[in-house]
Amino acid sequence: MFKSRIASLLLVSVLAVPMAFSVAQTATDARVKVALDRLKLKYTLTELKSYQVELKTKKDRTQLVYINSNTEKFNGVEIREVTSNACVVKGKLDGDFALQLLTDNNKRTWGAWRAVEQEGKTFVVFAVQIAADANEQTLSDAIEVAKISADDLEEKVTKADEL
Repeated sequence: MFKSRIASLLLVSVLAVPMAFSVAQTATDARVKVALDRLKLKYTLTELKSYQVELKTKKDRTQLVYINSNTEKFNGVEIREVTSNACVVKGKLDGDFALQLLTDNNKRTWGAWRAVEQEGKTFVVFAVQIAADANEQTLSDAIEVAKISADDLEEKVTKADEL
């Protein structure tokens, strides 16, 4: 529960950064609820109306994944983000770490690393974009990619299991 509370506070902080072309939601997106219920995934709701799912990974680790109720539209396509925080760094990322993330992005076909600077910290977040009306399997796959990617980096960089 403590892990969930800290991660929720981090997420609220990270997602407070405005998204370009955002379609603001005043309520949760029912499409996500239906899909998560069909997948039998337990979730909680964040202050920003995102769905938070805590999932088991390897070696008795867990990882928090967020499915955003807010969507973005680009050229008529409505897009949703599935994200997971990997680590929080005081100050800015050093050049070697930033280059490592960019190099890793180049190897991926789905999802990418993002560095979000806020209040003297940098949040390293893995983000996957999917169609807002994606089916359950696509949402499940996006959740899995975000979960594994963020947890692997968190374990490698921090040796901890906090996010």
